[in-house]
Amino acid sequence: MSRFIKKGTLEELSIFLRYNYLQSYISNGGSKIKFVTGSEKSGKSAFLALTEKEAEEAGFKVVHLSAREVPMYDFKDLYSSIVMRVDLPEILSRCKDKVILSLDYDPKEIPEGKDFMEYLASIDEGDALTRRAIRKKIESMFLSNPYFDSNFSLACSMIVGSMLGHPKLDGISLSTIYSYLAAEKDLKMSAIRLVGLAPKKINKTNARLMLNSLIEVILLSGYEGLAIFIDDFDAILNRSGLDTIRYTKMRREDAYESIRELIDSIDAMHNVFFLFAFHRVLLDDENAGLKSYQALWMRIQNEIVGERFNCFADVLDLDRYGELFFDASDLRAIYESLADAYRNPKNGIAISDEELLHLKEKSKKGSLGIMGLLEGELLERMKGNVGNSGGEADE
Repeated sequence: MSRFIKKGTLEELSIFLRYNYLQSYISNGGSKIKFVTGSEKSGKSAFLALTEKEAEEAGFKVVHLSAREVPMYDFKDLYSSIVMRVDLPEILSRCKDKVILSLDYDPKEIPEGKDFMEYLASIDEGDALTRRAIRKKIESMFLSNPYFDSNFSLACSMIVGSMLGHPKLDGISLSTIYSYLAAEKDLKMSAIRLVGLAPKKINKTNARLMLNSLIEVILLSGYEGLAIFIDDFDAILNRSGLDTIRYTKMRREDAYESIRELIDSIDAMHNVFFLFAFHRVLLDDENAGLKSYQALWMRIQNEIVGERFNCFADVLDLDRYGELFFDASDLRAIYESLADAYRNPKNGIAISDEELLHLKEKSKKGSLGIMGLLEGELLERMKGNVGNSGGEADE
């Protein structure tokens, strides 16, 4: 696709990100942070879901987070949430299989319930030379790898070694190592020392280095990289005590600073893609939004806005995208997909092209995005109140 899309839907925009970022720049060692914004029900979450699907199909490990559930003001908490969602045992199991393959054995031939060393013993091939080859391969994969933090690499080598059965770790030791890698708060320093790791915890200062190490083990396991999608970033404006995460003014500014630091350090990272989604109030609120924190705003603002939509801009505005590209056929496709989601047979909910374009014009002036207006219109027609766009349903 060209730099400026001339015709597009949300799916085409997500495909653009796949081919111009994920499958090219990111998979070749690059890193990028992008933001997507729009009014309420403009399609932000739907766009994230589409792009997540594209990332998975492109071979990336995908993580989906919400700022309503994960604190954005401490990078250690963000790192911990990512680790908890990547399925680290599955990733390290893939690394274990790579060790087995490198020794000219087939992991699929190992009977279920047996580790590699037990399998070798059963065929009289578990000699000292094979054991030494296993140790050398694990060392080159983790301990000699310059992209790893030393403690992270040691922890991974111990888990993979245990999966291979050389040496086998007990359940408590394995649980402690996994807890360390996930930066669990309740883990004691004495427990870390007891399993043979250096007595240091993952904290706000070293969490980015640990994220780099996590990306490296994801690459070693065979994935193209890590794609992180963070929805509801505008939740940092909400101070309600009813939410899972309560963002005070100080926490909000810490969140802005954490993202600012991430942007400044992104070039030192590799094979990682971040996509943040937020309500446009975060752009419009000059007292508490992004513009209130100049150190961050200076790094993401689009200084020049042209007549055409720039898909390479750091901030993608879905309201503007819809205004430029959605015609009656696109709106009808969205409308019918919503009907399918509500399991409506499309009987009695017919809508004309003129009515669809009227809703598009209406979205430019109100606080509700085109997706929300289409959904509202559909629900009205499902209730039997046809032909009164935006009106109240009959009682």
